[in-house]
Amino acid sequence: MASMIGASLIYCDEAPQRNINEQAMKSLIAGELVQIDRKYRDPITVRVNGKWLILANHIPAVTDQSTGFWRRFDVVPFPVEVPESERDPLLAKRIVTRELAYVLNWALEGLLRLLARGRFDEVIPTSMRSAAQSARSETNSVQAWGHDLGIELTTTVETPKADVYANYAGWCRENGMVPVASPKFWKRLPDSIGAVTEGRMTTKAGRIRTCMDCPGCSRQTPASRRGPLKGLGTDAAQVTVAAGSIVKSFDVIEYI
Repeated sequence: MASMIGASLIYCDEAPQRNINEQAMKSLIAGELVQIDRKYRDPITVRVNGKWLILANHIPAVTDQSTGFWRRFDVVPFPVEVPESERDPLLAKRIVTRELAYVLNWALEGLLRLLARGRFDEVIPTSMRSAAQSARSETNSVQAWGHDLGIELTTTVETPKADVYANYAGWCRENGMVPVASPKFWKRLPDSIGAVTEGRMTTKAGRIRTCMDCPGCSRQTPASRRGPLKGLGTDAAQVTVAAGSIVKSFDVIEYI
């Protein structure tokens, strides 16, 4: 990492598929103080202030699914593939020879906008938002499960909490993904369907733990598609899995 000291641009031409030190990357990108070991010299503690440019054909496997990790990245897709017959092997040379001044002016215009705004634009193109969502789903089995099956919050309760996790774990096995442990699943679930708060209620079956409907949630399942209440009340949130014309209802309940 010694080469990063004083660098204004940190360029990675091919990101590894796995074994990324995610905590170190977060600290480096955020400009936090990090200790860097230098060959045959004493370690030094510095802030790395360079901007990162990371190229990859595939999204690297990461375990950190926090907002703090993903907000550090803007994913820019390049979906167009130029046919081999139309590729110009001398394109870079021609740009440097004939168009470099125009490229520099273009970059300076962007720099002036950035300095005037004081930060990068928070409104990103739809294609970039979709690419970021796809990247998170690709590395987050909980979000991928929720997105694939159309998980939503509703207002009825009837299915044990363990059944929801079992459905998720089964989906992971069918789709070649590794399910996370149950505690981590419930921790990540709100990122996919919205805030879920826990509550408890007493029924004929005994004391149960429920997840109450998230405030202001607008994704509601029509009454015609909800399962029966079975005496559990209407204040708890239901997770609904819609697959084509088949609708399965999974309520967030755990017997304790």
